[in-house]
Amino acid sequence: SVLIEPGAEFFAHPQEGLRTYRLGYSSIPQDAIPEGIAMIRRAIDGFAQPPARPCENWP
Repeated sequence: SVLIEPGAEFFAHPQEGLRTYRLGYSSIPQDAIPEGIAMIRRAIDGFAQPPARPCENWP
């Protein structure tokens, strides 16, 4: 299983962790971890892409 949760609560000063997350996992074969990390990276990269078309309501 994999757990992804907000990282701020794991910082002494939570403001420092607002743009972080904590990744927890258990019972995952070691050789499966690199592909799992690659999957997370692809998902994050997808969020970082500009929109396919400009926002119509932009000021």
